[in-house]
Amino acid sequence: GMSETYASYASARGSGNWAEGHALTSGTVTPIPTTELPPPLAAAGGLTSSAADLGPWIQFQLGGRGIGTPQGVVDSVLRNIQRPQVLLGSLYQATFRAPSSVVGYGHGWVVYEDRGHRVLEHAGAWQGYTSFIALLPDDNVGFALLANLRQGAALEELRRLRTALVRALAAPSASK
Repeated sequence: GMSETYASYASARGSGNWAEGHALTSGTVTPIPTTELPPPLAAAGGLTSSAADLGPWIQFQLGGRGIGTPQGVVDSVLRNIQRPQVLLGSLYQATFRAPSSVVGYGHGWVVYEDRGHRVLEHAGAWQGYTSFIALLPDDNVGFALLANLRQGAALEELRRLRTALVRALAAPSASK
């Protein structure tokens, strides 16, 4: 199970597995206070998770192999979650640096194609934290990057890493 995922900041802080959020101000990294948003406003339903718990969650998103749920159920759920529900405009294409002209949003995922690879991603930032999750489900590849620094440059670096990964997978030698 996901034993290091919490429904409140207070629970996460009390776990002993908590990194304080930071901001870069005038060239100096300083801790900043984190306040909890009410659940209807908080991202991911207000959940706070660890890098260790994101591994099994990514495994589920890539097909759920080995998690004890009947595969037909997993496949049906994933098809629904990962399918674009709404098409996004060109502003989003630029925002997500998506090379494809069709960018959609489906149940928390920005969905598009890059060099023939289906990409799902979700990024976020809040009071001293930045996160980025990307899946290439048809390649069975997924990763999460978490930083306890709230800085626009951090998110841009994470997107550059995603682009490099997609390019590596699309290279002819990657398919051999």
